[in-house]
Amino acid sequence: MEGERMKIINKGPDKYGLHKIGKNCHRIVKVFRDYDNEKEAIDDLTRLMTGEITEEDLVEGGKEK
Repeated sequence: MEGERMKIINKGPDKYGLHKIGKNCHRIVKVFRDYDNEKEAIDDLTRLMTGEITEEDLVEGGKEK
């Protein structure tokens, strides 16, 4: 699905998106934080997946920026 973009549904503090992941498959996702730097986003995603940080850490960290 390279090139697919997520459509942001709500631009308030709680951001949600609709992500197309296949011909007849869509997901509703929650956006925790916005990034200007792809490497930083990948690093945080890796840390989230390995349990080094929590979803709450991402949201709280995003408020500082």
